[in-house]
Amino acid sequence: MSITEPNFPFSEGKETIQAKSLSGKARRCCEFICSLIEDGSTFNTDELAQKARQYGFGDAALKSAKTYLLTTQKLIRFQPKISSTALWMSKETYLSQGHSQDRLWEQRWQLESRYRYLPLVPNNPKGGFVYFIKRLGDGIYKIGLTACLRKRIQNIASQCGSHVDVIFYLEFDSYEAANSLEDKLHEQYQYQRLIGEWFSFSDADVKQLSLGMKRRYNV
Repeated sequence: MSITEPNFPFSEGKETIQAKSLSGKARRCCEFICSLIEDGSTFNTDELAQKARQYGFGDAALKSAKTYLLTTQKLIRFQPKISSTALWMSKETYLSQGHSQDRLWEQRWQLESRYRYLPLVPNNPKGGFVYFIKRLGDGIYKIGLTACLRKRIQNIASQCGSHVDVIFYLEFDSYEAANSLEDKLHEQYQYQRLIGEWFSFSDADVKQLSLGMKRRYNV
């Protein structure tokens, strides 16, 4: 197990999720979403989820499909300044509304390259990561668990419409050990929980948690 504090906040890189990694249901969900938006239709997040559920697609298939389509730019997530709800549309619709191709590629490049310094997977195939991040849009924090760190952080940034600051991450040789620590941290800070895995921390809380992890794991 090791703990790492990232010190390369920005580095170049490009990564594409391969279609072959999708389940059969996720692929069908991709086709379904494309059929919805090909005529120029636009949906907010709740509307898109409702449509998918009506046709038998669960949250897991929808999440995988959206991630793949976003990465390949067949689906665009746009956050209007006057709305708290994101809009989902085709790239053609996005561009027809006056958004430039240069800006589109800039947004994608920033998302993929910003987190390039993070490891993809743990050294041990059976391992996992516990991560501690701050959402830059509103300053709230997340304590989470994953087996694919870089992709998970990229997905969080894409889904919440704001880049995140990775305070630190812990790598474990055992996914179960990582899961155990995540559960303990969630319980320890249950009174600071906002929703799900998101928490409200003061600067003192962040410092205490970071130092506590370093001392606990002797790194």
